[in-house]
Amino acid sequence: LSIFSAHGACMDHIHISRLWNLLAKHLRALGERSGRDRASWLARHRAPIAALLDATEPALRKCNAQGLANIASGLAHCGEATTVSAELMRVYSALTEVSVAKINGFGPQALANTAWAFAKARQKGWPAEHLAAQANALFAAIARAAGPQLASFNALDLANTAWAFARGAPRQIHRPLLEALSARAASTLGDFSAQALANTVWAYHFAKVSAPSLLGGALREALRVLETPPRAG
Repeated sequence: LSIFSAHGACMDHIHISRLWNLLAKHLRALGERSGRDRASWLARHRAPIAALLDATEPALRKCNAQGLANIASGLAHCGEATTVSAELMRVYSALTEVSVAKINGFGPQALANTAWAFAKARQKGWPAEHLAAQANALFAAIARAAGPQLASFNALDLANTAWAFARGAPRQIHRPLLEALSARAASTLGDFSAQALANTVWAYHFAKVSAPSLLGGALREALRVLETPPRAG
């Protein structure tokens, strides 16, 4: 934010999306230490965040898929209950609209990261109810775009998408995608980290979507990992 305060007037849409990416990483690190640390930091920096939000809205239509995903992630990390503002909601609404319009240009990583960010925002209790329809429209657009690309999703993309749709999308939207995603996930379980595996299993349980081949494979993979002797040294 100090960079933006000093040079914001000279920044274009690329710089702004990168700033949101850096902000997301910083807030994630703060949150891993203490939720209070993150909330306190956000409270102290409301004014510069508001200025960044003002600069972000007109930049959205110039951003590519990755830039939009970076901004979505930053907004999600900024959306603590005590700091959600009218400015943030306005940018959230504009970001949703632009992302839906550009969704056909999103690749697997951008689709997964955008879905994760909007699900995280919904988990925290926002957006406001009047924006819920926009968020649902975005999840529906992501599902349509993701279906033909599932063969290109890596393990992290699959895990993030499964968690996001289970947590953030209505049942009529998440069920068809999770059913399609299960076959791809089952064939790549050896590439999943322990956390990604746990998140994926949780997603199907939470969403109440049957995926016997995926869940059976996940159990076998977990047992394989547990039975693997630790490396010496």
